[in-house]
Amino acid sequence: MAKPILTGAESFEKIINGGYFYVDKTLFIKELLENRGDVTLITRPRRFGKTLNMSMLKHFFDVNTDSKGLFAGLKIMEHKNIVERHMNKYPVVSLTLKNVEEKTYENSIENVRDLVAGVYRQNRYLYESNRLHEQQREIFYAFMAGAPTESKLKSALLFLTECLYAHHQKRAVVLLDEYDTPVNNALMKGYYTEMVDFMRGFLGSVFKTNDYLEFGVLTGVQRVSKESLVSSFNNPKVCGIMGKFFATGFGFTEWEVKEACEMYGLGDTFGEVEKWYNGYRFGGQDMYNPWSITGYLHEKEFKNYWANTGKARSG
Repeated sequence: MAKPILTGAESFEKIINGGYFYVDKTLFIKELLENRGDVTLITRPRRFGKTLNMSMLKHFFDVNTDSKGLFAGLKIMEHKNIVERHMNKYPVVSLTLKNVEEKTYENSIENVRDLVAGVYRQNRYLYESNRLHEQQREIFYAFMAGAPTESKLKSALLFLTECLYAHHQKRAVVLLDEYDTPVNNALMKGYYTEMVDFMRGFLGSVFKTNDYLEFGVLTGVQRVSKESLVSSFNNPKVCGIMGKFFATGFGFTEWEVKEACEMYGLGDTFGEVEKWYNGYRFGGQDMYNPWSITGYLHEKEFKNYWANTGKARSG
């Protein structure tokens, strides 16, 4: 019996524990570990599973969880050396900026401040750690309460990695999903210069010359110009749609689509599926949009699912 399809889900844990349809992309973890830079920026179109893959990375690396059950039966577990060396071995900072799409600069900063406060609350145990000194706890509380000034907010992720290192004595993995949304939105809303200046500090502080960083991964729709933003990183490894790295990590391959169609009793419709939903090519590999394919598998009707998502801003 085919698994139920949970459309729009971006939580790896929710999909796996709920027994929902999932195309196994866990070998992306192996490819990332073998080909990453100190900071790796991966750009893909919207609705290609960026947020879901970042959720997967968080669960795989996070030292505060035990993920063996979650990944049981998935392809990455066949690589025991990677599992033994890296699964649940790092403190993880995970943040998505995909909803920072406010009309004004001030509201966008307030949105980021709230997101940062949420990440700090998720790591509240650090506030009570006897490995943090009193001044660190005071600063931590200010971030957790959403009280930092705009200037202090720029160093929020850097300071969190410092606190994580103090407690765990391990450098952190930092995952930043849809890093370019605030800047792209600001360009349309008329406050691009202010937002680029803020984001340069916000991202640069954690991704450039940070002794508490094990490695960083960013995803986005496009690479914001090197002169405006990416220059704030330490020589990031940029992996776009034309590059050879991670070509099959985001989206569905032709074989994966054929397999899914068979699973849902639609194997004889693949020729039409190809006509409707083929058209992407990453690193020389033909790829299909996951949102469109899962929409078709669920509704069994040919139509433009991607366009029906409105702004289609999700990962």
